[in-house]
Amino acid sequence: MKTRVITGLLLAIVLVPALFMGGIFLHAIIGLLVTIGSYEIVRIFKNKWPSYTLWLFPLFSLTMGVSAIYLPKFLLPVFILFFFVCITLVVIDERFEITDVSVAVFFHLILLFVLLCYQLLLENNISHFFIIYIVCVSCFTDIGAYFIGFCFGKHKLNERISPKKTIEGSIGGIVFGTISGIIFSLICMPIFDIVNIGIMSFLISIVGQIGDLIFSAIKRH
Repeated sequence: MKTRVITGLLLAIVLVPALFMGGIFLHAIIGLLVTIGSYEIVRIFKNKWPSYTLWLFPLFSLTMGVSAIYLPKFLLPVFILFFFVCITLVVIDERFEITDVSVAVFFHLILLFVLLCYQLLLENNISHFFIIYIVCVSCFTDIGAYFIGFCFGKHKLNERISPKKTIEGSIGGIVFGTISGIIFSLICMPIFDIVNIGIMSFLISIVGQIGDLIFSAIKRH
């Protein structure tokens, strides 16, 4: 969790200035983050998957990122091509099994969803403050979960999946995430209804922690 807190803070330091600068700098950061995300996914399975997937899959993710920004109509075809490449690997390389296809496609579907959301933000000219708001809630959820868990954590959340996570830390993360979202909205997005922002911050915090547990379970598997 400590690593995730540091990563979250570094992400905020990089992403927030990029959001204000916009343009090609922001596009480059988004493309880089998606590529790194793909690399981290493949790295989880580095002892099982062929070594060339460490550059092949991130290359596809980078191509999807470029397509989402500059050639939106090619985004879905690139992902479909990625799917067929995965199927082909099953045939030509015994180290890549059919179950690996589902794992690879599932995680890259998440990246596709992120790019589609970014594409939607670009097309509708949605305020950059909304993206910062999501980053803010996510970061403070991690920070709250870490410090509350470290100081007061006694009851394990799910020892089988993640031995260090506690119920107290999880609740602390939700509280920190929700409060940070409300405060940020009051300062930077006063046009939004505070009740709706509170509910959305609460849900983002919970979904983020569920996603973290899923990744922990996959790593242990």
